[in-house]
Amino acid sequence: MNTSSPSPMSTLSMTAPESSSWVIVISAISSSLFLWYLIATSIPSLKPALQRPPLVKGFIPWLGCALSFSQNPIAFTQRLTRRLGPVVTMFTAGRKITLICHRDLIHSMLRNTSKALIADTVHFELLSKAFNIHTHDRVGTRDLIYKHLYPHVDRYLSKGNFETSGAETSAILAKELFKLQASLSETRPLYLGQIIEDVLFPAATLSLYGSAYPAHESVHDFHIFDEGVPLLVSGIPLISRTPAKARERLVAHMCTWIRKLDTPEDAGISEVMGGCIRLIRAHQMTEDTTARLLLAFLFAANTNSLRNTFWCLSHLLQDAEALRRVKKEVDALVDGRFKGDISAMTPSALEEAGGMPVLESAIFETLRMYSTPVSARRAEEDFVLSSRNAPSFTIRKGEDLLANNYSIHYNEGYFQDPHRFQLDRFLSSEGESDEGETKLSKGALLVFGGGHNICKGRFVAIYQLKIFITSFLYTFDVEPVGVGLPGRKLSSEMRIPSRDFTGIGTARPTEDIQIHLRPRQKVSSS
Repeated sequence: MNTSSPSPMSTLSMTAPESSSWVIVISAISSSLFLWYLIATSIPSLKPALQRPPLVKGFIPWLGCALSFSQNPIAFTQRLTRRLGPVVTMFTAGRKITLICHRDLIHSMLRNTSKALIADTVHFELLSKAFNIHTHDRVGTRDLIYKHLYPHVDRYLSKGNFETSGAETSAILAKELFKLQASLSETRPLYLGQIIEDVLFPAATLSLYGSAYPAHESVHDFHIFDEGVPLLVSGIPLISRTPAKARERLVAHMCTWIRKLDTPEDAGISEVMGGCIRLIRAHQMTEDTTARLLLAFLFAANTNSLRNTFWCLSHLLQDAEALRRVKKEVDALVDGRFKGDISAMTPSALEEAGGMPVLESAIFETLRMYSTPVSARRAEEDFVLSSRNAPSFTIRKGEDLLANNYSIHYNEGYFQDPHRFQLDRFLSSEGESDEGETKLSKGALLVFGGGHNICKGRFVAIYQLKIFITSFLYTFDVEPVGVGLPGRKLSSEMRIPSRDFTGIGTARPTEDIQIHLRPRQKVSSS
């Protein structure tokens, strides 16, 4: 028997057929894969549904759509989206801004936590223009604001931590209303918006900044500045001179107040604002920059609360039945829980009292109707905006995104008859307040932003609206007279004042409501 090993040649001759078979198999698999690749890349439905939003350039070089958008941003946006779809890019003032009018894509933008979309950049540009903040180290100033100041203030404004400032707001508000009650005159015309500013502004400001802040002396200049913020943001000196002067007077007040921190007892400066001043000084900022940064907090603490209070009361005064229902709820709460003492309505006490479903529904309805697009992001790199139930869009580095919540709040698919104020819209079937939960679960109520940039002061804002409206309606019987502006001809037709959506935050009323006030018997000015 031959036990020798086969030679290399004999081995090769034995495996040749098998080797040929494997070549055939591998070739077939490769050909199949290549064929499938060609099919997959040639069928449109199998490609990623990526596209660029339609671009509207406008007719004026560089300015683009700036003038049309600034004149009436809501109407302009509606025209664009009706014609081009829910995501549109407009060229304005040298920048590309993408308007997002799709609910799911708005939530995708708000919840994005990657470094591709940044809110701070856009926000800081607005702050710099509105408050004239100029520093040699813009990056350092941005870090100071968003990494140090905001977290510091946010801790005081969170739902569990604003009890002390809320109690002070309630006490100061009661004093201001009693002062108003004692000063009533049959000859002096009263205007709703002015009263809200004269009463609520000092209450909110003194409780946040401290008793030494010149709140009463600042009311008039704050009003002028607040109305002129869109002009200041435009950066055109010719049209922004008046609000710029008011801003500088507010800065001077703020500088005088800041110096009180250097007194031995830190007289009249609240703990939260004292902490802000020390943080700013630790970053070697000048007194002028410190004042401007703190003025930004003053603006944020008041502008939306003042306007939303005005709009809510305007609608209640228009509807006698709505006013009756809210006053019935107010009387039951203040008489039953607080024994007639409106100064006792602290945040915790108000929550323990069990809420005010009708008034809360009215407040959420006001927020729905009058909040303007404020949630903006800048793309720091190329980015795909996508959602499960929406088309995907490519956003290029350097472009801005703006969530147009107005288009959602006035969408009949989410809110039936959206242009009508409905007192019961945010009441459950059992007559309890759902605090917007039904609509929020659909993602349709977008008044405080969302994601990690959600408004931290939202609990304070709702509290301020509730205690002012409750205290005001408990203290006075209010009768509307007409609509107009002080010193001008008054319209005897009682209607909701016209509104301007060009500002930041809540729509600005362009008219006021003249009213008669009568003290209610149960309240004493003492």
